[in-house]
Amino acid sequence: MSRDDEQLRAKRAALYVRMSTEHQQYSTSNQRDVILAYANLRGLEIVKDYSDDGKSGLNIEGRDSLAQMIRDVEEGKADYSTILVYDVSRWGRFQDADESAHYEFVCRRAGVSVHYCAEQFENDGTPVSTIIKGVKRMMAGEYSRELSTKVFQGACRLVTLGYRQGGTAGFGLRRVLIDGGGNRKGELKIQCHKMIVKAVKHGATVERIAASLNMPLNLVRGLLTLLDGINEEAAHLLRDKIISPKGIRLLKKVSSLRQIEMAEIMVNANNFGTGYVEALVLGTPKDQLVNPDETKVKSGLSTEDIARMEREMESLERSFKAVETNYTENMMNLTLARGYIKRLLGNPKIKKLLAATEPEFLAEFENLAAAESA
Repeated sequence: MSRDDEQLRAKRAALYVRMSTEHQQYSTSNQRDVILAYANLRGLEIVKDYSDDGKSGLNIEGRDSLAQMIRDVEEGKADYSTILVYDVSRWGRFQDADESAHYEFVCRRAGVSVHYCAEQFENDGTPVSTIIKGVKRMMAGEYSRELSTKVFQGACRLVTLGYRQGGTAGFGLRRVLIDGGGNRKGELKIQCHKMIVKAVKHGATVERIAASLNMPLNLVRGLLTLLDGINEEAAHLLRDKIISPKGIRLLKKVSSLRQIEMAEIMVNANNFGTGYVEALVLGTPKDQLVNPDETKVKSGLSTEDIARMEREMESLERSFKAVETNYTENMMNLTLARGYIKRLLGNPKIKKLLAATEPEFLAEFENLAAAESA
């Protein structure tokens, strides 16, 4: 490879994104936005895109894009010098942290470095970054183990209470939500829609479905087209929520991206009432409406009131996005990190190294370890 080729390759990068079904804030589009901003800041050109959508990070099996990327690197087919990943957990939640380190080492041995764009440390091989990266890898794997245990325990408890666990309910059964006393709270309309669509695809007529479910024919027809014009991600967010057909119809008045935003707001606020959905629509800027020329009208509200509602809603949405819904995960990660750091500080050699090279980090680590026992 000539010197010019080497210089050109040094400015080239590949991006890798992964999303399981666990967190919407980790959607591949969000990851790409952060990675592209990181690349622009450092003058890197993205020449290859590897994506594993809906894939678990517990191991490399089933992650075709990650496996292909590793093969490209090992076989010398990679015409880039850098791999950009959102964070350590997107690289993988491997149950053995050494497996995560192995794949990164394979890349580094071939002259390809891995950058974690959203992390607060530079993956530059220094002792401190190596320690922090080790903590992150351990936390990523531990999160999946903790989540698996909690989900299993919860499922076992519900089974002992007599509730059905498993996949989609059988034909003729409708999923409903109940309160702590076993009282019915309402039907899951989106689940009903999916059940009816599936039946129609298998050849059942609308009339036969209505008779089998003992439902009015017009209601079945309405449920059949319930999600027409609804963004798939928004429907996924609301799949197990009690939202009325009128609320879903109101969602159709706004653009696809706005539907996702509104669904996230409703989930965060735990409010799926029709009045709340209508307020969100009224607070939507005109350029995000399906019919921008349609006049917003609400009894008792003037044009000035609606404009003020738009401004207040925009401010509220910014606040929601600032807080997000990852408080529980952050607290668990912090607890895991404290325990790991305490064990590190229990090693005299590591503590001596930090005291000599990074005293500021040592002081912060000691504060974290002390906070655990406080």
